[in-house]
Amino acid sequence: MFTSNRSGEGDVFGVARPGDQPVLLVGGPEPEGTVRFDPARNRLIHHRYRNDVVEVVAGSHVLIIDSTDLVEPQWSPSGDVVYALESDGGGRLVIADSTGRSTRRIVEDEAIERYPSWSPSGESVAYAKRLGSGWDLHLFDLTAGIERRLTFDEVYVGHPAWSPDGSRLAFDRMVGEQTEIFAIDLQTLETTRLTERPGMDLAPAWSRDGAFLAFGSGEGSNWDIWLLNVETSGLTRITEHPATDGGPVFVPHDALPAR
Repeated sequence: MFTSNRSGEGDVFGVARPGDQPVLLVGGPEPEGTVRFDPARNRLIHHRYRNDVVEVVAGSHVLIIDSTDLVEPQWSPSGDVVYALESDGGGRLVIADSTGRSTRRIVEDEAIERYPSWSPSGESVAYAKRLGSGWDLHLFDLTAGIERRLTFDEVYVGHPAWSPDGSRLAFDRMVGEQTEIFAIDLQTLETTRLTERPGMDLAPAWSRDGAFLAFGSGEGSNWDIWLLNVETSGLTRITEHPATDGGPVFVPHDALPAR
């Protein structure tokens, strides 16, 4: 699934397999975006923009109202949500229950943190953290209360995504004037470059079997969804449209909204 402005506003579309035409899954008079999957409840969650208010919704059920400062929410296997809170012009990672209440900070410092991502076990959160002029990936163990730095490049990195077995993180990283997709082994901290192509590659998402990564790729206002075979490095174009397609996520078929 992914978001697209091909219909004039932001809507949510789905593609069952490469070669299929995108199908409108969530649309309406208000723009929709930021698609997420809640594994605890096997449901699709997205943002809806209504009258200058941002709502986090699942189907017709509004989970969080007026989430203007709440960005990049991610749901854990137990149903908690972690997100970056953009108040005061920065980014602070916060964990809350599924309604957005009962919040607590993850890291008690003044650095800017973005792009939180739950581990498959729900015991750790990966994220990008700004230190000085650059960004690096960090990992916070919620049980031990320990933060671990994973990269030391101090360039832009973002959108960490856990492999289903929890052994690797895919992420995007600035290389010269563009971004590419990388993966890091969490045992050895060895980093592997997965894409090398013109334009910007952003926001990787793992397939449920760990064999593929979907990501957004493009230049200017034209973005499409691509699929990468992690083992062979083969690339398949999923969408081809002059609009902006982005933010892909793999979702089980039984979690899709009824049509």
